Amino acid sequence: MNFSLISPAYAAITNPAISEELGSKPLEAASGATFVSIISMALSAAMLVAALLLLLYLVYAGIKWITAGGDSAKTGKARDMITQAIIGIVVLSASLAIFMAVQNFLGIDTLKFGSKTTELKMRNPKPNQGNE
Repeated sequence: MNFSLISPAYAAITNPAISEELGSKPLEAASGATFVSIISMALSAAMLVAALLLLLYLVYAGIKWITAGGDSAKTGKARDMITQAIIGIVVLSASLAIFMAVQNFLGIDTLKFGSKTTELKMRNPKPNQGNE
């Protein structure tokens, strides 16, 4: 039995440092969507910055190779830089693939590239089709 005459009050707390796009709405804050959005946006930005830096490093190594002028030491150093850039691209791609696989396994979509807003969405499971 509930003898309480007072209903619970929920405070509408907003954070002025977080824009409406990120979800300073009380329902999103209660569900954790704001936190997930911030982490997702930070992760997307980090992946983008890492990919751009790797591309610039690869181009720089290519320019060093071209300007080596036949010097075997400079050519070897440029080749090592190109190898490091390719390894970095493979590691970045593998980390993104692992993250996407974990998302798929858990049934959430937090990392969205190319979308204006990033939000937590739970995928609907397939409906039960008969008793097999």
